[in-house]
Amino acid sequence: MHSRRMLWPRWVLANALSELLGLGLTFAAIGLSTSGLEGQPGIGGVLVSFAVAVASGAIEATLVGLAQWWAMHPWFPAVTRLQ
Repeated sequence: MHSRRMLWPRWVLANALSELLGLGLTFAAIGLSTSGLEGQPGIGGVLVSFAVAVASGAIEATLVGLAQWWAMHPWFPAVTRLQ
């Protein structure tokens, strides 16, 4: 049986690491894509930047969700990764 005392530290650690990794990758992707599009006038550059931001945000959200599932699964085994 898992101690209730361990749930909070495990939850905080999972969120901290996944946000660090996810947001770090998001900021890096947006920074790299926008620096490569500096000379691109018009709607094309805006749409590419938007697509990169949305895709990297989805990846970040997936990392956080998986980390949260990992952190809580021992205490709530009925919750699956796909719920």
